[in-house]
Order: sequence, then C-alpha cells, then structure tokens
Amino acid sequence: MYSTPRQLSIRLDTKAVPDNGARSAGGQARTTGQVTVTDCPLWSQTGLSRQLSILTGRNILVRLTNNSHTMLSTSEKKGALVLRLHRMFTFADSAVLRSLAAYLTDSDPRASGVIDDFIARNQSKIAGGTRRIRVRMRGRHHDLRQSLIRVIKQCFGKVPEVRITWGKRSRILNPSSVQLGSYSYDERLIRIHPVLDSDRVPWYFLDWVVYHELLHHVLPRESAGGRKRIHDSRFRRFERAFPLYRDAVAWEDAHLDELLNS
Repeated sequence: MYSTPRQLSIRLDTKAVPDNGARSAGGQARTTGQVTVTDCPLWSQTGLSRQLSILTGRNILVRLTNNSHTMLSTSEKKGALVLRLHRMFTFADSAVLRSLAAYLTDSDPRASGVIDDFIARNQSKIAGGTRRIRVRMRGRHHDLRQSLIRVIKQCFGKVPEVRITWGKRSRILNPSSVQLGSYSYDERLIRIHPVLDSDRVPWYFLDWVVYHELLHHVLPRESAGGRKRIHDSRFRRFERAFPLYRDAVAWEDAHLDELLNS
C-alpha cells in the first residue's frame, strides 16, 4: 500500500507423493492415472520440514496453522527458515511441494501461480470459509477491468489470478494520507481509491496505480532479518519500467494535490 504513486514500493503434472516423511494417517491414497486422490493428509509437520529442507537445501522448520487469512509466511530463527503453513498443505502433492520450494528459493512467479491455484482449490479447508467480497470494476469514468487487461497485456503478458475493485467512497479528511491503491495478499484483490474515478484523471495514471499493485501481486515479499520488505530496490526498478512512468509522475506532480483537495 502506498500514499501516492511517486512512492510506489512494486504470490499439473501431478504425481504420487514420494514416501519422504509422508504419512497416510491410517488411510490409503488411491491413484487414478497420474493423479493421486486421497481423503487424508499426506504429510506430517515433520515430514514437510524434512522434504522442503531436501528440496531447498536449507534448514526449513514447518509450523502448521489454521489461520483463516495468511496461508504462508516465513521468518528467520537461529539460522533456520521458519515456514508457517496452513494445514491444507498436508494434502499437497509433490508438484505443489516442488513449487513451494522454488518459491522459497528463487521467488519463482510460476511457482507462485501453482501455490495460488492449490490454495484456491482448497478453500473448503479454511476455518470459517471465505468472506464474500463485492467487486465493482465499472466506475463513472473509468473501467478497472479494462485498465487491468491493458496493464497485464502490455507489462506482464500473464499473471496468476487476481481481482480488482473500486474501494468504498468516503470523505477525504487528510489528503496526505490517502492510499490510491492497495493489494491484499490473502484475498488476491487490488483496491483502487474512488477518487481516481474522475474525468480529470488520465487513463495512463490509473494504469500506473494498477501496475504498482500488480507488482505486489507477482513479486513475492522479500525478508530481511525476519521482517518483510515491501518496497525494496528490485521493486523500485520494476516500478520505473512502467512504459509511461515519466508521464504518470509528471501528471502527479502537476495535478494530484488539486484532485485530492477538491
């Protein structure tokens, strides 16, 4: 999230799971073709730790959770990478674990897509279900769907599934604290401030804000000393790669304050 774009800071070939710490919890997996179908967990916490350590070449300590919002998070502790995973990952097959390892090792965007798909398929395992979110893309002057399509086509080619919506309208009391856009990792949802739904806002400035939030979607958060770095130097480089970066900055400098104070 950010205050103004000038301060922009940029997540199958399925096979049977190998017997590397896996457990059946008293049940048996059955195989149909190349897809393993099971009604019980395939991995224990210890088994996941062992397998991911093998795949990454690092000391991985898995901690299983029932978190209803964050499915995956990491922190450093005494030379080990502590990986907090939702319990749905005890049902993950080898392809998902390989993708998880690639994500942890290289922040591989393709691996992030596989993980996103796995989480989407296992929503029923999240306690309390999923909160229904009303998505509103068509505004009075701008259509966020068209902006999203335009930015993905021109700047990314293809990205993991993401949604976009206008945020709630509210009175602006402090223009300097307005967030023009935000991205929710848990919901995979971009929210755009409705102040940008104006005929005074050019399409390329709106696209820049959407581009910034898409960077949050496709670039995994980096860790430094156990803390997440959202707007690191890599993010800044991608931010400046926006095709109309100079035009967007120029419009911001000339018109944004006036827009927010009107």
